[in-house]
Amino acid sequence: MGFLKATDSDLWAAAKVANRVIISKDHDFYDKALLLGPPPRVFHIDIGNASNKKLIELIEVGWPEIEKALLEGCRLVTLRREGVGEEKPIISVF
Repeated sequence: MGFLKATDSDLWAAAKVANRVIISKDHDFYDKALLLGPPPRVFHIDIGNASNKKLIELIEVGWPEIEKALLEGCRLVTLRREGVGEEKPIISVF
């Protein structure tokens, strides 16, 4: 499948069959994870506009908790930050 032209439904179906984690800033995947549950699991990044450097920093700081939740089979893990410029990520697990 050409993932660049795939619809959200195509990506969801492919990730479900392969038992993968979808990593996305798209709220549609957040909603699907809550409604449909795993598989696939979703790592939702909800930090608004941020540089790639800031995004990587937040993921690195939160990674131990993110990885643990995904390995335990949580259907949805969300990464947020407390406010603009905040260094500490907030991890929500469902």
